Amino acid sequence: MPDTKSPEQLLEEAWVSIDASDEPLDVRLATFVDRARELAPRLMTAYDSFVDRITRSGAGEGVPGVGDRMPDFVLPDQNGRLVSLRDLIAAGPLIVSFNRGQWCKFCRMEVRSLAVAHDDLVHAGAQIVSIVPDTGDYTAKLIESNELPFAVLTDVDLGYALSLGIAVWVGEDIKSLYENKMGIHLAHRHGNDFWLLPIPVTMIVGTDGHIIARFVDPDFRRRMTIDAMRVALRSAGTRC
Repeated sequence: MPDTKSPEQLLEEAWVSIDASDEPLDVRLATFVDRARELAPRLMTAYDSFVDRITRSGAGEGVPGVGDRMPDFVLPDQNGRLVSLRDLIAAGPLIVSFNRGQWCKFCRMEVRSLAVAHDDLVHAGAQIVSIVPDTGDYTAKLIESNELPFAVLTDVDLGYALSLGIAVWVGEDIKSLYENKMGIHLAHRHGNDFWLLPIPVTMIVGTDGHIIARFVDPDFRRRMTIDAMRVALRSAGTRC
C-alpha cells in the first residue's frame, strides 16, 4: 500500500526523531536540513532560492552590531501583558531570540534548546525572551507544546522586525507551498496578509542596553548555538 502521508507529516516525523537526539543544536539543524531535502525537495529548493534572494538584497545588513544600543520595544506577551526591553534588562542580561513562529520546525528546535538550557543560563544571570509575528493564541501554543519556561512576545504586524531590517517577504513560491501543500496560513497566524517573516536573529543585550553578542543569518536554517551564548555571557562578566 503506498504511503499517503503528506510531506508535512513526513517532515514532522523526521523532526521529532532528530530533535530527540542529544546532539548540539547546530548538528540537529543540519541533520534535519539533510533529511528535509530527501522528503520535501521542492520545499527545500524554494527555501534555497528564498535565502539567495534575501541575501542578495542585503537582508539583515542594517541590524545593530555588537556595542550598539538595542532599540527599545514594548510588545505583548502570550497573556496580552505589555513587556518592554527596558524592564527586562533591568533584571539582568537578556537573550532575545527572533523566530518565525509556532509552525516553524527550525524555530521549535531552537526554542526547545533554549528551554533545556534555561536553568543554566538563568543561573548565569541571563534571561530569555522569544519574539515572533504570531498572535497571542499561537504564542500560547508555542509555549505550551514545547514547555517553554520563558515569555514569547508578539511583534504586531512585524513592526519591530521592520524597524531592525529583518522582516522579509516569503515570495509567491513559498506562499503557494505553505497554503496549498502544508496548510500553513500566515494570514491567520499573524492577523494580516503581508506574508512577511523575520530573519531569525539572536541578540544578547546587557543591562546597559548595549548588544554584547549577536547572530544574524538570512538562512533561517542556521541559528546561534547555546555554547556561543554561554561564551558571550562569560565575556560580559556573568557567572556562566
